[in-house]
Amino acid sequence: MCLGKRILRTSDRVGSRLAAQVREQLEEWRRIGAGPQLLHWIAKGVAITFTNGPPPSYDLGASLTSMTEEENSFMEAETSRLLKLGAWEEIDGGAAHCVNRVHLVPKVGSKKFRLVIDLRPLNLFCGEATCNVEGLRELNHILQPQDFMVALDLTDGYFH
Repeated sequence: MCLGKRILRTSDRVGSRLAAQVREQLEEWRRIGAGPQLLHWIAKGVAITFTNGPPPSYDLGASLTSMTEEENSFMEAETSRLLKLGAWEEIDGGAAHCVNRVHLVPKVGSKKFRLVIDLRPLNLFCGEATCNVEGLRELNHILQPQDFMVALDLTDGYFH
């Protein structure tokens, strides 16, 4: 991402820790009946498959001059937070291969914003990965007495 003169990229540090924790539970995933594709992803990770080779270099970094003062302030605070979290890291501009647009969308009913990284240009070069997700119908067949259920708050989850 390009923020003014700063070039930032997503970091593997946070995702690597999370992936290691999930990988430690591989046998448990197998025991509960996870499918072969999911087991492979947990064990080996998910490789990005490029359909026509890797994308050529491009720079679609957004201009921040059109942001309001409130948006600019939010973007600066969010950038600092994500750098501190380890989800982003600053790199030398020469090391950037694909620079994608970043913009803000107002959250409904709030004075906050949602940060959006537009990866559509990169997606044009990626193959599709599919994964079946169970729905409510399958719960009757999956759940057993004494099972636990958990609700997860995925704040920052999309950076992993």
